[in-house]
Amino acid sequence: MKIASWLSSNRYPAACGGELHWGIKIHDLDMRNPAHGLGLYPIEQKLKYIPTDAEIEEVNNKLTPARKVLFEFVAETGCRINEAVRFFNNPEIVGTQIVLWTRKSRTQH
Repeated sequence: MKIASWLSSNRYPAACGGELHWGIKIHDLDMRNPAHGLGLYPIEQKLKYIPTDAEIEEVNNKLTPARKVLFEFVAETGCRINEAVRFFNNPEIVGTQIVLWTRKSRTQH
């Protein structure tokens, strides 16, 4: 992480406040926190676009039969597209349940 991004994030005031509280407690200092009352940096939140039912139906009507099956499978199960494609290429069914596999990257938690 770059220093500039760390300084501009909300972690910096929190880290400074924690260090100050630790120093006051350990050394029994009689002082107040100068960072008290400072607000956090504003973080812009982006709203996700959710298509309407009419838009979803319009897309569904324009699909080929094979893609329509994939589209409906994803809509009914809530799985990701790559999970559904992997399932159709190698179906795994255990009893009455289907098994969907996903691949996570090394950087994801």
